[in-house]
Amino acid sequence: MHILGRAAVAVALVFVGVVVMLWALSSRATRLVNSLVRDFATEQTTVLSDSVYVLQVGQLHFNWPLRSVALDSILLVTDTTRNAGRTVPLATLAVALRKCRITGIEVTRLLLARGFSIDEFGCDEVTLSSDRPADSAAPAPRPVARPTTGLRDTTRAQSGSRAAGAFLTVQRALVLPRQVPALHVAQVVFPTVAIALRRREAGGNDFTFDLERAQLRVSGVAIDPADSAAATRPLFSQSVVLTAQGTAVQPDTVSRIAVGGLEVNLTDSTVVVRDVSYGPQISDAQYRRLSPWRHERIRFAAGRVQFTGLDVGAFAGTGALLARTLELDSFRFDIRTDKRLPKRPGPSRPKRTLQAFIGTRPREFRIDTIRIRRAAILYEEWAERRDAPGRLAITDVELDATSFRHVPGRVSEADPFIVDVRALFLERGRVRLHLEVPLDAPRFTMRVNGSLGPMPATALNPFLSQIMPVEVKGGQVQGVTFSFRVTDGLARGQLTPLYTGLDANITGTGATGIVGRRGLFGGIVRGAAELAAGLKVRFDNPAHPGEQPRSGAINRRFQGESLISFFVKALVSGLMPVVVK
Repeated sequence: MHILGRAAVAVALVFVGVVVMLWALSSRATRLVNSLVRDFATEQTTVLSDSVYVLQVGQLHFNWPLRSVALDSILLVTDTTRNAGRTVPLATLAVALRKCRITGIEVTRLLLARGFSIDEFGCDEVTLSSDRPADSAAPAPRPVARPTTGLRDTTRAQSGSRAAGAFLTVQRALVLPRQVPALHVAQVVFPTVAIALRRREAGGNDFTFDLERAQLRVSGVAIDPADSAAATRPLFSQSVVLTAQGTAVQPDTVSRIAVGGLEVNLTDSTVVVRDVSYGPQISDAQYRRLSPWRHERIRFAAGRVQFTGLDVGAFAGTGALLARTLELDSFRFDIRTDKRLPKRPGPSRPKRTLQAFIGTRPREFRIDTIRIRRAAILYEEWAERRDAPGRLAITDVELDATSFRHVPGRVSEADPFIVDVRALFLERGRVRLHLEVPLDAPRFTMRVNGSLGPMPATALNPFLSQIMPVEVKGGQVQGVTFSFRVTDGLARGQLTPLYTGLDANITGTGATGIVGRRGLFGGIVRGAAELAAGLKVRFDNPAHPGEQPRSGAINRRFQGESLISFFVKALVSGLMPVVVK
């Protein structure tokens, strides 16, 4: 019994020793995690934001047998008083992470001061709101008095000011404490994320973005001196992907923007929007009853919109839109106008030229390449005293463009926006169009050339016969070529139509609708009406086989109409001298 008693005591001492050792190890691990999650994180937030942002970490619950830590909440708030005292205030931020957990902690690695490595960091609920004032700047690291935390000084003096949105500078200024020299997180998972962003503009045109049901997944986080490339990656990670499903925004009481799916990949610098649409969420009949005055109903939709090589940091920081590629697939633009309603009283506002509109944009944009595939433009017009609308369709649209660029304050005709379009006009004639438009030119300037392929002239009837009392009886268009240059708002060039057997017929009296208007198709319809009213028409061009076809001089000055209307009227100015004797 004496031997057994001594053995029991020895076992008890060993057990107590093990318990004490485990307690000591767990206590040290607890202190290290507290230092990293609470002290270090809050201190770095204060330093990097010049004390404008304050990080508050809630209660931590440790479960070392399961190698996990639970966090009640993590809050990031803005010291509005200090922020208001800055020369350039920062964005007002409010971030909340609730019901968070750290799992799969490598305890041995932590205790040996080799770093903090975990399998997953996740939170059940994440909300983020940002209200960025006009001309605000991103936080810049600067030396400040350090609180007493037992951590080594990690502040690095910076010379000069940092550009707004230079997020990577913040990453490079971040240095972990001596006790935890490296941080590795296999994945970060936020299954429920709500985002509300607002950026105020000096002119009052604020940008807002709301996302209520999103998911964020980050993988391969590494803050490690041995991995020099980590600081150059977004959030120090191999992959950062934000996804959302079924998002909708209602900018006013009638219209609705719907998005079927959204994916933002910061690592690949891509943004993909699927099944996006915009337009009234009511029927056309209800929309018509909203106002007693004439108005247009516009809808558009796209199966996929994708930005590649998007500078997310520049967009978030300054609003600059910089990307390598923009692609739109299955794009549809649908316009409906009802001329049965009276015009709104008062003078109409003249349209601005493209350069005048671009010149007022306060933010830089640059998209190297734009591609549009499988697009369609549909125009529907109800003329006065008509029971059916005239319909015009441009389908199978393919567009390739380069150098879509604007630099605020730049005045130059260099580096023009170049656009090539291929389409099917009224399901019959192939259209090709080439444009060169210097967006930062001081005046309305552009170059245009294009062609229309063979099509029967009667293909115009579904549109013409419903908006005016004329019907094309026959004729075949072999082709039309045109080229003109716009200089300071004056278009000059040449148009050559090839056709045979052109014939039209009057179907009633009194043309209505767009015949007397300055709208999109007014010029060409008025021309057709004059021909149908009895003017002498050249039925063929060329008049005889083997002869040179007649060409018409394009001569049209911009008069405050829409860009497309000016374009059509310029072509009509070259068409009429050829068709009319």
